[in-house]
Amino acid sequence: MIENPKIGQEVWFAEACNQRIHSAKLIALDEVEVSARKYLYAKIEMDDGCRLGWPLKNLYASREELQKKLEKKEENIDNYISEELEKIKESINEKYQYKLNFKKSEYDRKIGQKVWFLEPWGQCIHSAKITALGETEVSVRNPEKYPYADIEWDDGGNSGCLLKNLYASREELQKELKKEEENKIAEIKAKIKDASDLVAFMYDHCVACAEEYTDWTARRAVKEIAKEMLGLDLD
Repeated sequence: MIENPKIGQEVWFAEACNQRIHSAKLIALDEVEVSARKYLYAKIEMDDGCRLGWPLKNLYASREELQKKLEKKEENIDNYISEELEKIKESINEKYQYKLNFKKSEYDRKIGQKVWFLEPWGQCIHSAKITALGETEVSVRNPEKYPYADIEWDDGGNSGCLLKNLYASREELQKELKKEEENKIAEIKAKIKDASDLVAFMYDHCVACAEEYTDWTARRAVKEIAKEMLGLDLD
């Protein structure tokens, strides 16, 4: 905003619709009343002779001053958008009770994006390409909708997968799997207090080598507990 404006002074302003910058000459000062409040108002004449009325607060003494103001305004808008995206993310996490695996910059998933996931039966990591995005259907068994993607495996085949189980890189997925395994092993160890608990746990869980039926995390936990509690090396 111009301080101590003077008639005949050169001023600068930006169009509201496209932010295009113009210069003009200040030819009159006045006040305008809006909703019982008065605002300083200026009449300006552009180089082509066109005359306009413009709020004094939106006139600047130089192009540089105006550009700096516009840059600040754009930065504020970017910050607002970022804050709103965080609110949306929190709302989704609260509704679906899981955390998005993608970073904020990857909210806008795109068809063709490469992702990584764990195939549950063989416990193998695969890469794939997103071919479609949607939501799961609501049923008595699954009353909530969850975001999911149709994916085309890089090594052949197609399937659907919940977005919470898709990762932007192999490394990110491996890190998350390691964290989940360590947490599960810690939970198992906390429940097993003696040899009787250990035997009962092994009776209720498939810790033998039974291919896709083996609970490999439980097997690792049993191996560590047997070593720590009984001094047994189960190799």
